Amino acid sequence: MEAVFAIVLLLGAVVAANILYGLYSKIPLAFYQIGMGLLFTLLPLYHHYQLDPSIFLYAIITPLMFNDAQNTSRRSLSRNLGTTLSLAITLVVVTVLVLGFSIHALLPLFTLPLAFALGAIVSPTDAVAVKSITASISLPKRIMNTLENESLFNDATGIVALALSLAAFRTGHFSLGQGDH
Repeated sequence: MEAVFAIVLLLGAVVAANILYGLYSKIPLAFYQIGMGLLFTLLPLYHHYQLDPSIFLYAIITPLMFNDAQNTSRRSLSRNLGTTLSLAITLVVVTVLVLGFSIHALLPLFTLPLAFALGAIVSPTDAVAVKSITASISLPKRIMNTLENESLFNDATGIVALALSLAAFRTGHFSLGQGDH
């Protein structure tokens, strides 16, 4: 029941962020959402709260990705598939590696697999965030479509990188073939 209450509060925060964005749209919606998240850190409910990752994946990430995929132009995606996939995979992998090595160098208590896991968590961009941040910028439609399509595929790359990092942490060694265990 606590998870349901926490998700209802999160949905309320999303609604509040959208209302604030409607009143003052010069600031991207993603920044209002981040601000709401920061405010939630002040609530005692969230001080030691642990959301089950499967609930997060199935109740939050999956509907967002499904909605974004429904609004994606298949024609645009097929024309730019090579560019989209190379951006999605290359950018996430490079970000994970740079963040992982940097975090490990700055905080040696973070093992390299955990540092890579943190990099995998923060590296994928969100399609909604891309849309809200670029809403006030005039970009060519082809570039905007590529960015939106890329943000759909880099979530998958981030999830794979996270699974590989956690498998390396659990087993003590790295194996591409054992990343799903």
